[in-house]
Amino acid sequence: MTVALCVLLAGSFATAAVAKLRDRRGLRATLRTLGAPAWLEFAVPAVELGLAAALLAGAGRVAAACAFALLAAFSAVLGRLGTVPCRCFGAGSDGDPRSGQVRNALLGVAAAALVVWPAAAVWAVPVREMLGAATVAAGLSCVWLLARAQRAVTA
Repeated sequence: MTVALCVLLAGSFATAAVAKLRDRRGLRATLRTLGAPAWLEFAVPAVELGLAAALLAGAGRVAAACAFALLAAFSAVLGRLGTVPCRCFGAGSDGDPRSGQVRNALLGVAAAALVVWPAAAVWAVPVREMLGAATVAAGLSCVWLLARAQRAVTA
């Protein structure tokens, strides 16, 4: 199960980084809204990609603790945005920053679990276990997307 959490976190950070790099104009707008320095436009995706790589490489408790800290920092930033979309996963990804805070809290639980029970490097995991972990991670991502879609329909 820890490998699934590791893949979920790494996939989330990598996806967010690539989305930010593809929507740099949106990221710049969010950074301006926050009054943040312009260099964060490149630093945030770089840190997310580095953290994704560290999680997959089996950096263990250190990577998991960094993931937890980054998610907490991102949640604090989302609290400052008010009703401005965060664009955490690119253009049109998050309508309401509170949704991002809930997502970050759930990912934070995964990171905290990995601090306690660190995962091995993905290449050290048997193929069958890795496929199962990837399936669980994809399933959890789908559950999140379905919950958001259901919430949008009923709102």
